[in-house]
This record gives sequence, structure tokens and C-alpha cells, in this order.
Amino acid sequence: MEVVSTIASGARLMRSHPKKSVLSLTFTNGAKSNGQVIKGMKELAKGNEPYMLGAALVGVKGLQKIVADAASLFFNREFAAFDDMDEAKECLLSHG
Repeated sequence: MEVVSTIASGARLMRSHPKKSVLSLTFTNGAKSNGQVIKGMKELAKGNEPYMLGAALVGVKGLQKIVADAASLFFNREFAAFDDMDEAKECLLSHG
């Protein structure tokens, strides 16, 4: 599945950077979720936590929103959700 391989590529890329240095912007419009994708996203969030300076999600709706909210609670991290790409970028830049 393409989404799962993209998750794995993202994990390798993020983990190649210094800790607390990565700003992540995820655009989810039209993305399909299933158990395998949700599991991959949970593992990604957990494993990437030491590298993250900030994370923003754009276009999160329905099941994706529920998963993002649950991940925020489970990992004790904020995954800021936006409808607008420019707002998400502004939020991330405020972390830098």
C-alpha cells in the first residue's frame, strides 16, 4: 500500500535529523485510512517524537480527526489541525 511506504519513508527522513529539529506538515485531504495505515501513523508518531519540534495537520476530517485526537492524548503531543495550509505553515514557523 502506497500510504504505508510513504509513512516508512517519512520516518527514515525525520529520524535522520537532529532531535527536536523537525517541523512536520501533513496534508490529509482525500487520504484513505484503514487499520494498517492507523497502526503505521501511531508507530510514526511514537518513534518520531524525539525529533519533532512541531507538527501540523491539514484537512483532517472524520476518522482521521478521531485518530489524531487520540494520538495527541496517547503521546501527550499536540497535533495542531487546520483547514488551511497557510495557517498550518504559520503555526509551524512560530515554533522555529
